[in-house]
Amino acid sequence: MKSFICAAVMAGLGSGAAFAAGGAAVSVGYQIDPAHDGAAVFKNGFAMPLTQQWSVNLGGPVSYPVVAKGMVFVTVGNTQDYGTQMYALDLQTGATVWQKSISGTYYWSNLAYDGGKLFLVNEDGDLQAFKADKTGKFLWGGQLPNQYSFETPPNATGGQVFLTGAGEGVTLYAVDEKTGNVNWSQEGPAGDSSPAVAAGSVFVTYPCNYYSYGAVSGSLNWYDDTGCDGGGGANPSYFDKRLYVQDWVTGDLVLKAKSGKEVGPFAGSSPAAFWKSGTGSDLGFVLYDGNLEAFSVKTNNISWTFSGDGELVGSPIVVNDSVVMGSSSGMLYVLDAASGSELWSTNVGSAIDGGNGPTSGFGVGGGMLLVPATDELSAWTPSTAARQHLPVKYSGSATH
Repeated sequence: MKSFICAAVMAGLGSGAAFAAGGAAVSVGYQIDPAHDGAAVFKNGFAMPLTQQWSVNLGGPVSYPVVAKGMVFVTVGNTQDYGTQMYALDLQTGATVWQKSISGTYYWSNLAYDGGKLFLVNEDGDLQAFKADKTGKFLWGGQLPNQYSFETPPNATGGQVFLTGAGEGVTLYAVDEKTGNVNWSQEGPAGDSSPAVAAGSVFVTYPCNYYSYGAVSGSLNWYDDTGCDGGGGANPSYFDKRLYVQDWVTGDLVLKAKSGKEVGPFAGSSPAAFWKSGTGSDLGFVLYDGNLEAFSVKTNNISWTFSGDGELVGSPIVVNDSVVMGSSSGMLYVLDAASGSELWSTNVGSAIDGGNGPTSGFGVGGGMLLVPATDELSAWTPSTAARQHLPVKYSGSATH
């Protein structure tokens, strides 16, 4: 393992155009894309009903999926000893392509993808890079400096990996994807935050303290201090030039992404996902007080609410004109984005977003919805695509 060293920011790492948000076709990280906007667009539509393409039991709590090169990549918490497993699964069948054991304290690690590489960080801050192909070849790795607790998903785009670590205050890192060198870092008071990256900027939000930095230079764009600090934190979402901030201390806020100026309040216990309606009536979706709420991006007024079976959990995502939400009972719901009416539902058999382990969440890839549910990962095909590809009669398992 090579050690990390500070390095000057290299030319050509990317420009603002590299950080565009929304409408992803595949998941490259947490909440689908670098902006954490939870939005995906399927070329062939997202018509109901969904058909299960495959399901696999991975033997431990499953992370959000990352999709690339015809494969699905996830991390899985060990159930007996510290550490995690990283899996590469065939996107069409769910069969294991390769598996790697990841050491570390506790049972957490998470992934991001960019430029043909996978980037994994564990609880201790060991950041590693692997080829996102059928070999999974190890490329580089090492301990990030000055912090010892890493509990939020990394982000990778424009040639850099962005992530935070805590312990002695908090540090935001920008790491070169080719070498593993730290291009720049910035300190904060306390907390955790998975960086959202959009419009050439990196956003991190800790309790009462919100920051925007230039993605390439690391220079401070703006800083909003509401008068306190503390542990915890949340993962911001960027949409339509606005930053959606969860803050358990002072309350949730909407900020102008360019200036940090407060636009208004909003409330949620999960990162928001967003729907661009095409008519200007864009909506955001967030879990709040056990209900899925749709709110107007323009006014922040609530448009509709959905309670499901009363056990909704995790973060929603938007696929085309539909919202996907899960439940700790195992229910999977697809709702009309505009009205909140239920289009389709099923029980996947295990708690969605369940278990103590890697950060979980929905993903997309190959025109399929990918659903982690405790130890299970399943792929669901919309009816329009199901006519083109017959469901694979495969249900596998893996052990570690």
